[in-house]
Amino acid sequence: MRIAYIFSSLYWNNDGITQKVRNQIRFWNSLGMEAKGFCQAPANRFFETYDEFDVIPAKKVGVSFIDQSRVLAKFIPSSRFIEQVRLYDPEMIYMRYEPMKPYIWGLRSLSKSIPVVLELNSLDRNEALALSKKSLGGKFYFLFNEIFRRYTFHLASGAVGVCDDILSQKNIASMGLPLMTVPNSIPLDKISRLKSKSDSVIPNVLFMISQAFDWQGVDKLQKLIKETDGKLKFTLIGNFEPYDFSQYPNVDCYGFITGEKLERVVSRCHVALAGLALHRAGLNEACTLKVRDYLAWGLPIILPHIDTALKHVTPDWLLSLPNCENNIADHIDEIIDFCYQNINTIVPRQEVVNLIDAQSLEKKRVSFLKSIKPLSSTLAEMGKASVSSS
Repeated sequence: MRIAYIFSSLYWNNDGITQKVRNQIRFWNSLGMEAKGFCQAPANRFFETYDEFDVIPAKKVGVSFIDQSRVLAKFIPSSRFIEQVRLYDPEMIYMRYEPMKPYIWGLRSLSKSIPVVLELNSLDRNEALALSKKSLGGKFYFLFNEIFRRYTFHLASGAVGVCDDILSQKNIASMGLPLMTVPNSIPLDKISRLKSKSDSVIPNVLFMISQAFDWQGVDKLQKLIKETDGKLKFTLIGNFEPYDFSQYPNVDCYGFITGEKLERVVSRCHVALAGLALHRAGLNEACTLKVRDYLAWGLPIILPHIDTALKHVTPDWLLSLPNCENNIADHIDEIIDFCYQNINTIVPRQEVVNLIDAQSLEKKRVSFLKSIKPLSSTLAEMGKASVSSS
């Protein structure tokens, strides 16, 4: 089966989404599929190539000095992008659900003859609603998402969710699509264990994000840092704007880092912290890539919500906290104790391989994809069933 994988990402940073897509495509191809990714990006960022996907530079829209980076192009349908997908002659389109993407409009003709499967990584409506309360731009985002999601789901022949919480939502379950939960995973054999025992006296806590969204709980992190000065150190990786951590002596703050520098920084950490405010997005369960990376690196985890792969295990290297507004403020002493107890604990690979490794989880996804039929075929069968029943 030939699959066109459509997505967008900060691929020039080799961010978590990019790494996930590349790994998925590699595994699918190793399982006998023929998959290739397609990503539209601003032309000024068109300088990196990958074997797993094509990057199609966006058109320039409007006056050049206004749109030098071609940001506006993400709102404009791209005939070139759709044509690249069409020329690939796919038997299926697999697409990360992303609001306000230009290729959505052009997929209608393709979706009539080949199935489109959506990958759902969050409760998009809840996230958009949260953003709408923050700014005027957030309100526009919410309205656009409401329009685009209806159109997008009408194209779909099936959907994969990264956690049960997403697929159980009434607005998704009621659509009548074939659904499957497949947690996020990583190629465990390709990732080095970075943690080793050390002589450090004060635990160093790792926290990684892509952006400081409200549900990441950076405001809670800031309070935790203040409360634990002299007791804990923190290593922050990613984009934390508009928050400023330069005033805190117990914090080392990095931007996006990869490769050897990332490995050096992570190797100095002892414990890792997952997202702190998932409840703000209306979720109680998640399946983030960073938690999988933490475990692969050997780091014990502080988890303030339910993780799809970890909800049935209770190891000593996991501190579970309630998913509520006061989950950090009410458990600071417990957090400190956990960090000191696990300063030299290394998470054993054999305890997590069946929980986070891509080998078995991607086989499950591929099996589901093979079962999906085109929307036109599904509608035809429904029509036949209706006629026979009458």
